Amino acid sequence: MTTGARVDLERVRSQCERIRAEFRRLYDWIPLRPLTGEAVARWAELKGPLCRRVLAAVQHRGEPAELARILPGVDGLELFVAALERRGCPPELCQAARGAVAAFAELIHEGGGSQRRLVAALREAAAIGPGAAEGGADGTAVRARMHEAASTLTGSACDAMVVVTILYRSRERSGDLDSIGALGQLGYRARPDAAPLMAKHYAPVGVEDETELAGPADSLHQRFGTPDLAITRARIDERRVLTTYDGRHMGERPIDVWSGPVRNRGVSRLEPGGDNGYGTLAAVRTPVRTLVHDLWVEAPLANSSVLRAGAYRATPDAFGTIDYKQWYDRLPGEPRILLPGADLLAGLERIHPRHVEVLDHCFEAGDLRREGFVCHRCVVEFPIWMAIYRLTLEFPPTVEPRG
Repeated sequence: MTTGARVDLERVRSQCERIRAEFRRLYDWIPLRPLTGEAVARWAELKGPLCRRVLAAVQHRGEPAELARILPGVDGLELFVAALERRGCPPELCQAARGAVAAFAELIHEGGGSQRRLVAALREAAAIGPGAAEGGADGTAVRARMHEAASTLTGSACDAMVVVTILYRSRERSGDLDSIGALGQLGYRARPDAAPLMAKHYAPVGVEDETELAGPADSLHQRFGTPDLAITRARIDERRVLTTYDGRHMGERPIDVWSGPVRNRGVSRLEPGGDNGYGTLAAVRTPVRTLVHDLWVEAPLANSSVLRAGAYRATPDAFGTIDYKQWYDRLPGEPRILLPGADLLAGLERIHPRHVEVLDHCFEAGDLRREGFVCHRCVVEFPIWMAIYRLTLEFPPTVEPRG
């Protein structure tokens, strides 16, 4: 059934961006960390579903018109603003948010008289896809509810998870690819009875002493992480080390944990005529609000490769390298990849105020320059708990190793 309503798509996008920006300012004012829907609901004395939908809208980074579907109704938005006003939110923030809500209400009126008809008109115009309840693959609001449940179940949550991988041709071995990896888990909070935070990384074979196991893997945390954590390490097997960061004695104070940079030699090999590929993964073992997964690739390699992204159940097979071999573990839909060439460093202060410094530190660990690399970035709001997000590069058989 068609609605017959005509919509000005650019105006819809503009108004939706406006309301997202104004409610982002409200959320930034709220004195809670981590900012989960349930925590805000308890603090503001509002219903959980309302706060979850507002949070999902605030954190949406896709097509702006999708916000017409994600946002709660006008009455709910007005209730949200009024609740924050009672809690002492500055009048200028509340006034700006109410102006955005009024503009959204006018948009709904022009789009058919109800939010449902506006969304239907946008779908007819092919401006937005189906919602998660109708078979769509994005489902941000659904993942937000899963995040809330997982946070309650585990007693822990992270504001952001940052995974950085730098892939380049080996300087010592022709045909080999080396990598540098780093992991950041930021704004982590946990109840006293929750399990400590853990990170796995590779270490040189034959190194057993704990101080040697740390090596460069400690340098990021020393510069950018929360001090005074209880840190222990143990070798899992001949290649991997498990590091445990215990900050439960800090109570409600959020902590930042960094692991890396770790240099891995010979992670893949370019064989003429062979099945060449490389994969990097982000395993979501702690409920996370935002995942930023970066794969920096030496420009000549990036130009001769094909990139794919996928989300997988955390089964043993899902840790493989080339994703088409694990199709049976794959979850529906594909995580969104930002196109190379965009200003991928802009706006990272929202994730971590010193993120560019972190990147530079990782490049320095391999005596590399960021300017010679292409970045592929995958951003997922509310990644699925206990899922694995993988970026996979496939090189054609004609790729020749450097002599």
